[in-house]
Amino acid sequence: MRRFAVVSLLVFSVLTLCMGNSQAEVLSQPGVLDSSFRIEFLFGTQSFSYSGATSIRGDFNIRVPLLAGTVELSPSPLISGRFAGAISIFERSGSMMRDPNYTGLTDFVRWQVEPDLGSWEFAGLYHLWTGGGYRYSIVAGYRQETWRHRGEAVNSEGRSRDEFASQIPFLGLQTSMFFPWWKARFEVLGSPFMTRRVSNSLQERGQIIDYSGELSQGGLLEFQMEGNVAVTQNIWCGLHARYLHQELRGDVSGTINDVPTGVRVLSVADSIVTVGVDFTLLF
Repeated sequence: MRRFAVVSLLVFSVLTLCMGNSQAEVLSQPGVLDSSFRIEFLFGTQSFSYSGATSIRGDFNIRVPLLAGTVELSPSPLISGRFAGAISIFERSGSMMRDPNYTGLTDFVRWQVEPDLGSWEFAGLYHLWTGGGYRYSIVAGYRQETWRHRGEAVNSEGRSRDEFASQIPFLGLQTSMFFPWWKARFEVLGSPFMTRRVSNSLQERGQIIDYSGELSQGGLLEFQMEGNVAVTQNIWCGLHARYLHQELRGDVSGTINDVPTGVRVLSVADSIVTVGVDFTLLF
């Protein structure tokens, strides 16, 4: 995963530096405050698996709308800063296939799981070069992201609660374009340094399983792109898209009916796509 992230960053930097300079009439000026509001739809998969004699595996298909926003300020030609956040709304239950393997027999159970997401991030941008309507930047920042899943078993009695809290310092590269009546942004982010705190509880068939721990082996790779057209001089609208893939593993410990189970290895993987409509105000 880390090698893939490094190669992707290098490829992205080569592509952006090789882009031609078109004639532009307007450049992004210092002091501009770029404030955007987005209505998005997130979909994808989250999976996790615990090793050991008592194993648990889960695969969750996520479908959830989001409200998101970003504020970016460029105080000088060389640097910018941004703050972004997102929350889930109108959470709907999705399906999860979960395998509590208590006796050595594979017995998949379908669950209805309601997801809840909250995230925020701040980042600084150092602009390597600006000209001809283009800007090439290095991005460094920090993101906090929390997923909470609450579920009920279908056709059987059972409840589950899963919480994944991620701390993500990241680095990336950005290419942005600013022209009289349209603007666009392409960005790739990576993090081999992220950690995720997990806390999970499962009650089913007379068993109560609790486990928690911290995962730190793995990383994240993310691509973002957006394009906007001018409605007026200060109001823009367009589309935003993001693809995220992250994999992590680490040791966790827990109990079954209050009896310690020892240390288990937990592996998680997320593949998520977000698409949405963007409304931007420039000041």
